[in-house]
Amino acid sequence: MSIQNNIDALKKDMPSNVNLIAVSKTKPMEDISEAYSVGIRDFGENKVQEMINKYDNLDKDIRWHFIGHLQRNKVKYLVSKVYLIHSLDSIELLKEIEKQYGKKGDVAKTLIQINIGDEKSKTGIKLNELDLLLKEVEKSNCVKVMGLMAIIPKGDENSCREYFRKMKNLFND
Repeated sequence: MSIQNNIDALKKDMPSNVNLIAVSKTKPMEDISEAYSVGIRDFGENKVQEMINKYDNLDKDIRWHFIGHLQRNKVKYLVSKVYLIHSLDSIELLKEIEKQYGKKGDVAKTLIQINIGDEKSKTGIKLNELDLLLKEVEKSNCVKVMGLMAIIPKGDENSCREYFRKMKNLFND
């Protein structure tokens, strides 16, 4: 199936208020250009160097999303290049984002990544540390939290629904 056919099939079943982010990690620039040509403007990358290379060589109206674990020493490369960081997961990372974006007078839009299943193999802030992170976010001038994000544990439909319900309750709180 072609990239255009895949996108058309996905959009057919999507509500109009949902924004499709094409995960372009490991994909060649030609594939991204093809998706761009059929209307995709949001692309997700999980490696800073790969995202920067694509940023430098592709259309400038692409909105880049950083979707992977972000190391503090890589934040400086994302300033003014990334539309949304999906993986704010610690106070230390928050402080580095604040510092690096502050140097450029920019504001980072982020999602707080929560390790909702308390899985050792996944990154994300633990639930018992979330309040501390939120208190630090309130002190920030250069970080704006747009919402929450989690990769839920694998499970049956009922357990998945329970994790999504927990995330919705956290968001509402």
